[in-house]
Formats: sequence, structure tokens, C-alpha cells
Amino acid sequence: MKKNIKFVGAAAAALLAVAPVVASTTVASAATTVPVEVSGNGSTTTATATTKAVLSVSVSNVNAIKDGAAASSLKVNLNSNVGTPKVTGGKALVYPKSEVQINDGVATVSANAHAVSTLKKGTEYAVVVKDVTLSGFTADQKGVTVNGKDVKVDTYGNITTPTTVGAYFTTPDTSLTGEPYVYTKIQQGGIKADTVVSNGTVSVAADGNNKVSVSSVVDAITKNFAAQAAGTATASFTNVEGDVNSALNAASIPVSNGSFTAPASGLFTVNVSVLANNGKTMTFPVLVITNGTNLTDSQKALYPVITYNGKDLSQPSATVDASGASFANVALNGSVDTAAIKNAFGAKVVTNDGKQQSLSVSVDTSKVNTAVAGKYPVTVSATNANNNTSKAAFTVTVGVAGATYKTTAQAGDVYSLNGNTATKTSETVNSGASLATFGTVTIDGTSYTIINSKNSGKAVLTSLFTSQKTTEKTIMHIAQYYDKDGKKTTLNGKNTVGAYNKVTVYENTVTINGKKYYQVAGSTVYIKATNVDPTSRTLGHNAYIYNNKGKRVQKTTTLKKGSNVNTYGGAFSIKQNGVKKAMYRINKNQYVKVANFK
Repeated sequence: MKKNIKFVGAAAAALLAVAPVVASTTVASAATTVPVEVSGNGSTTTATATTKAVLSVSVSNVNAIKDGAAASSLKVNLNSNVGTPKVTGGKALVYPKSEVQINDGVATVSANAHAVSTLKKGTEYAVVVKDVTLSGFTADQKGVTVNGKDVKVDTYGNITTPTTVGAYFTTPDTSLTGEPYVYTKIQQGGIKADTVVSNGTVSVAADGNNKVSVSSVVDAITKNFAAQAAGTATASFTNVEGDVNSALNAASIPVSNGSFTAPASGLFTVNVSVLANNGKTMTFPVLVITNGTNLTDSQKALYPVITYNGKDLSQPSATVDASGASFANVALNGSVDTAAIKNAFGAKVVTNDGKQQSLSVSVDTSKVNTAVAGKYPVTVSATNANNNTSKAAFTVTVGVAGATYKTTAQAGDVYSLNGNTATKTSETVNSGASLATFGTVTIDGTSYTIINSKNSGKAVLTSLFTSQKTTEKTIMHIAQYYDKDGKKTTLNGKNTVGAYNKVTVYENTVTINGKKYYQVAGSTVYIKATNVDPTSRTLGHNAYIYNNKGKRVQKTTTLKKGSNVNTYGGAFSIKQNGVKKAMYRINKNQYVKVANFK
């Protein structure tokens, strides 16, 4: 997870410990990456023999910067993709961009340059980080080089290098007018180039092993779409690769070495972040279809051909602009007209004797929630006798036309508004949902965004449209799933998650019925915080450590009276010499008797 480093005065705070890069939609400018190759000829090095540490410096919170704001209001993020050697330390300063040159990722500051203490709107700046420390080596190890130069490892196994890294950013000029928008760069299906669109669809082919590269998804999005803003403002996509990786993570699609296996559904949605230089932002949802491989013409002939209004679509995957069709708009709380869809779409195969044969099509509307206005994907598919399937996807709009569509960055509840009260309903929205919105209201200090229609009386928390940090937790005590009211529920058909499993949750806890819970990322399900976070307890007696069979482990270790020990969850009943004893878990397969605690 990113660590946010906040400036302290005109000088800068020491940077916190560095963690792996996590994509963020709030980064105001692309990070500058700096390769630092560390190599050593010693055989006893703790760090690997050849390690490439890629550092990146980025800035966030720029949208909150006003004319004359102090540099201390800016946040700087220093990240690394390396576990060994570790990257720590450093000082961060802000200079006018004209005073800094960044070549091959190394920043050089002019001799007479002075760090700034206040920021001006519309001005370009550079963030410079100095005195980065690499640690994890053997003390006084010889033959280590950084950036091709010999460096000295100190007696603590550290290298402190004056190498500077940096990132450029521009504070927004809020006097510029116009909201950002997205337009098509090339003709896409029935949509002409230079057409303003509120959502998009791209098709990306998998290879023969059903693998898709992240870069191919990024290329497909940037090839087909671009951002702009009205008036004198300009806009751009901030971090498409990061947005794609975030989308894959939200869809539970693992990425390895820059590629992933095409999901069973054949599609997922990427919420592309757009930033204008007047500080205004938006998200642009792109439906990514991954069905189908790089097929030759003869291989394509083995797949059925799906038609739309009598015209053949490419197989095995295609996207369709159906915005003008009657079934493309669905009334709130209405139903999708699947019969009309089947009338518009067809499928056919060519038999061995050269004749055409019609196939029935299936319509998947499982992702459409007609209770909440928004844009949703619908997939039409057909399968031939060889079990080869072709698919075509299009978008339907639920609710009132002309609404402002916003994409949720996290899952949450739907509220019913009545006067000056907001009450939770049984309805929920998922992360990545594109909702029709009609402004905001504030009740008891909390901002709600009205959905469905101006007078619907339904709303969601405005905070749902802002990305929430996630973290990975290890389950240390079997955890029951709960809903928003603290009642037992299920997730993916399971009631619980077992001990020692990894679970991604939102970073901040929530309180339900007086107890702290973590929300499982991308869902409306919760687990108790005590099942993942330790509870510190004080020993009233010396204590031994036992395993789940009641046998003593680590016979040389005795936990001393008065010491604090972290425990997880409630007590376990473990048999010891035929007698059940209450014990707390303190680590994996390690327990201490409850009676030993105060």
C-alpha cells in the first residue's frame, strides 16, 4: 500500500518505509520511475545478487491546492516494487520545474535553486527526493554498484546514495472552465470518430493459452478513446495501466508477469480516471471483452457468426452500438426486453455441405440492476455443435435519460430520504457501478448523492464515488461473514473464511452494533476486526506455548509474567491430557492458556 508523505514546513518530512506500488486514481501526474540496479560479487549478500529496484515518485492531493497554498498541503508518494533490498529514508522538496532537469529518471537541481514554500495556480513544479537509503546487505560488503558506480556498504548493511528522483506536477488553475469528457479517436462499430461518449467498449484477443496482457488492454483503450475538457481547459487519462490493474483486482482476476487469464465471463469493466488542468475529474467506464483468441480465418470459421439487424459481426467477439434500439433504454424498476434483443440479434453456422443453419442466441442480463439507474453491459452469445461460443456485447441504460453518470469506487448501501433523515434500505450498489445522479444533499453533516431521478427519494453516500484504500489481512481466527446490520450472511456461497487465508479489505474499520468490522473490498460483506487484528493481553503468570493438540512447543520459550501478548479472536477449547482447556491463539498453531492472563 502507498505511504503518503506529507511535507513539514519548507523543508520536508523524512519519508516513511516504502511499500509496493498500488494504483491510485488520485495521482495528479504520472510518476517518474527510476531504475537503481544493485549488484554485488559477494556470496554472502542478503540482497539478491542482481536486483533492480524501480522507485517512483508521484504527487496527490493537487486538486485541493488553492492559489497561495503552503507546500505542506501537498502529499508525496514514494514507492518501490522491491522487497530486497529495502528502500527507505530521503527528503522531499518542491522546486519550480524550470530549476530541475530529470534525465533517465535522475533529477538535477540548479545550483542556485531554492525550494518553494507556497504553490501558485497553473504553475509547473517538480518534486525532488534526495538521499535514498538501500538496506538489507551484509555489513561492509564489497563489489556493490548503484547506477554503475561502486558504492560503500556501511557497518549496518545500508547504502545511502545522493541519487535524486523526481516527479513533475502542475497545480490546477480553477479559473479555467469546463468539465472533462471523453471522445472516440477512431470509428468504433457504428460510432464515428470524434464523438463524445459516456462509456466505451473494447475487445482484446487472448493468446492460445487464453492469456491477455495488461498492456494490450491499455493499448486498446488509448487507441480508441481520449480525454478533453470544454473551454480553455485540457484533460487527459491519468494512469490507464493503474486503472486496468485496479479493475482486474476488483474483479478477482489475478495478474502475473503483466498478463492474466481471460475471465470465465469474458468481460470486465475498467474505470478510467480523467483529470483536467482545472482540477475537475471524472471516471470513464470501459467494458473490456476478452473472449476469443488470435484466430486465423480458417479458425474463425469454426465459430458461429452473430448478426445484429441482419449484419454479420466479427467472431468470436464483437461490440455493438445499440444506443438507438428500443431495448437499450429500460424504465426504472422495469425489465429488460429480452424478446426484442433476440429479434434484433441472430446467429448462424455453415454446415459441411455449405448451407447456412440458424442458431438460437442466449441473452445475459445478470449485470443489469433495474432498481438503480445506470449503464450496464448485456451479452448475447451463441454456441455451435463443436462447443465454440461467439459473443456480442452492448450497453443498456436504466432510468432517466440525460442524467449525470458517475461510477462508484466502492460498494455501499442505498438510502431512502425523508425530510431531514436518511435511512438504509435493503438495496446495495456494487463497486464499479455507473449510476445516474442528480446532485447532492447534506443531512446531519453527511453528503448523499441522489440517484435514479431528481425526486426518487433514493441516494447513496457521496463518498462511494471516491476510491477507498485497501489492505490485505491474514485471517487469524475463522471469521463469519456479516451484513451491514451485523447479521450473518454469505459471500460467494460461503458463510465463513478460514484461518490463515488472505483477505483484501478496506483499510478503515466501521462500527456495527458497537463492534468493529472490516468491509471486504468490492462487496457489502463484513468480518469482525478481532479475527484479523490482535488484542493485547497481559500475562498474570509465566506461560508455555501449545499447539492445537495441547502439546507444548518451543520448549525453550517461556512467556514471562507481566508481558503483553497479542491474541486473536475468542478462546479455543483444546484437549490436554483428556481435559479441555480454554486457550487463545497467539500465532499460527500456537496457543496460550486463558487462565495465564490477568
